[in-house]
Amino acid sequence: MDGLTSSQIVDARLDDWRKLARALHARFHTGDFVTGLKFVTAVTEAAERANQHPDVTLTYPFVHVKLISHDVSQLTQRDIDLARRISEIAREQGIGAEPSAPAEIELALDTAVATMKRLEALIAAGCEDDAIAAVEHRRLLDTVEGALDYMNGLSDRSLSGEIAAKTAIVHDKRVDVPVT
Repeated sequence: MDGLTSSQIVDARLDDWRKLARALHARFHTGDFVTGLKFVTAVTEAAERANQHPDVTLTYPFVHVKLISHDVSQLTQRDIDLARRISEIAREQGIGAEPSAPAEIELALDTAVATMKRLEALIAAGCEDDAIAAVEHRRLLDTVEGALDYMNGLSDRSLSGEIAAKTAIVHDKRVDVPVT
């Protein structure tokens, strides 16, 4: 089965859904746990009939659904069809979607490996006073700090505690930063 292009996904007009990374995501405001469980049960039945296997997270008071065709590791028409059916189930049960509520935020630095290796070598050799090493090191720190400041601003204004921790990945090193 062929994967869908971004324009095909946009053309599908899935108002309740957002493409994040390689999957479709939706968050439904169920209001309480029992309503959420009924919704998840109906989604499960629809998914089984479609032979699809969404990732579903039930919390109070939301249900998050992630769709990707696991057999081909990309979005397919099956995902579009199931997304439509899940949105229909939500409407039938009086459950609203929150398409603007992001469920995942990934932070990564896209820096050439050669530059990172050079920077690591200069720092390891104690050459931080070297102007080139200092400039490169400062740029790297500014990039990470700026991104984390931006994410902190998001969590304060719009995510209201949805982000439990942020992660910066710098040349195969993972640093978890608690939300402030």
